[in-house]
Amino acid sequence: MNYQKLVIANNNLSGEEQIFYFKSGLRCKFSHLYINHDTQEPIEGAFHPDVRLIITLQGKSEIQFSHTQFQQNAHQHPQITLLPIIQTALGKKIYQGKQHQIEFVIFIPLHWLQERGFADITQYHLKTQKLVFTHKMNRLLNRFKQTVQGYHAIEWLEKETDLTTLITESLKQYYEKPLQKNKSDLIMDLCQKLESGEFDHYTLSDIAKYCHTNITSLQQQFHQTTQLSIGAYLRRCKLERAYRALLQNATVIQAAEIAKYTNPDNFSTAFKKQFGISPRQVKKQILF
Repeated sequence: MNYQKLVIANNNLSGEEQIFYFKSGLRCKFSHLYINHDTQEPIEGAFHPDVRLIITLQGKSEIQFSHTQFQQNAHQHPQITLLPIIQTALGKKIYQGKQHQIEFVIFIPLHWLQERGFADITQYHLKTQKLVFTHKMNRLLNRFKQTVQGYHAIEWLEKETDLTTLITESLKQYYEKPLQKNKSDLIMDLCQKLESGEFDHYTLSDIAKYCHTNITSLQQQFHQTTQLSIGAYLRRCKLERAYRALLQNATVIQAAEIAKYTNPDNFSTAFKKQFGISPRQVKKQILF
């Protein structure tokens, strides 16, 4: 059990963040931020694998990933969304317009869900599920946000109990809205297999057969969902795998091999075109 308070103060962004760490692996962050200018540079980095329960109490929460974007606005009332990040994902936290943002995020480890019989949630990378922020959730959250001064072990246990109950209330809603298998879900499943490397050596014909369709229909459906061809998406996936490898201290040559490039210079050129930075600059990335 641990607690950390961070004070943020610069020309564009100010406020504080409170972070709570629990022995079970659960972690949560309460952010109280002021965006002081109309435009604020996005904060780029690698988002570690977990399932995030994002509650926007005031203002707007926004995260942009390479092929999808999460956004919710608490203009009229608090918003809550379940966001699974099943593998390390490159993204940007975006702050737009002058606003007062209040956000509470619960980081649920994948093993925590799997050990409790919720492994199916961990299969849907970046597939958000919007929920309803209920009065019970609001009461739990208000009780959790009480001052942290002088916490005793019993109080930490009470806090973790409230956090677990909040997660439970969210999961109840999640399972009341079963995921429907449609064309969009088929493409999302295909995206996950392309990202994992499972289809690295498949031809388009092989992929179409796997999806029980033809190449033309598959390419059309894929482009409608991702705005990319399957080939372009696969190339980007390989570069993203190389990016993650660099974050884990791989050399540029090793990263090039992961991305299936035989020439490191060609790899560096493609990498910079995709991400706007060279492979050697990646190690300076901020980790969330």
